[in-house]
Amino acid sequence: LGNSLKHLGKYDEAIESFNKALKLIPKSIEVHTNFALVYFQMKEYDKALSILNGIIENHNPINKSSIYSVYGHIYKELHNSQKAEEYFLKSLDTSNPQSSDVNTGLANIYLYQRKYDKALKRCEEAFRNSPLPEETYSNYIMTHAYIANKNYEEIFKKTKELANKINYKHIPMNYKKSNKNKKIRVGFISGDFYEHALSFFLLKPLSFFNDDEFLSIAYYNHYIEDRITKKLKEKFRKWRDIVGLST
Repeated sequence: LGNSLKHLGKYDEAIESFNKALKLIPKSIEVHTNFALVYFQMKEYDKALSILNGIIENHNPINKSSIYSVYGHIYKELHNSQKAEEYFLKSLDTSNPQSSDVNTGLANIYLYQRKYDKALKRCEEAFRNSPLPEETYSNYIMTHAYIANKNYEEIFKKTKELANKINYKHIPMNYKKSNKNKKIRVGFISGDFYEHALSFFLLKPLSFFNDDEFLSIAYYNHYIEDRITKKLKEKFRKWRDIVGLST
């Protein structure tokens, strides 16, 4: 019940449900970790960490693996890449070294640290062992874009190969008739919306963007936020932070 309420976004009710569950099974690793994930989704990371800190010493290595994984995701959201990497690696050491979720977390950390070769290897591990590999393809393809010494023909070939593996049957194909009065959406995706050459190039053109006819949307795929990031946020009509997200 707690998990169902959590997935529905009814966090207060989920917390109440998990508190009741803990009265019945106070030592349950599953209840504690899912309880921590409620606070994680609420972005109340201190409370999530408090729950994990209270149970970490009292469980065997297999149970600790799932706890370490949650630690890793929390520290990733707190932009503490060193701690996140430490706990993700602990999770792999204490249980399944092929864990798709943990390898995806590590790939995102290495992308943030600009360790692109390491990120690529973790992406490969993630989709090789994932029950839903399609969800990890985008990270793999994105990582290729950051590697300096790239073979574009090989990247295109690999991207096409992965695209052909995606099952599109679950994607609804209900197209709506376009509204002539609706603005045309123009999306800009980048991991360089900070003090970077690309951003300095973008600032002036965005000032002349026709907001009456177009809706400019930024999709930012990095953690760094500086004075240039703030300026760009003022220029775009909408801003989306997508770092760490998968398809």
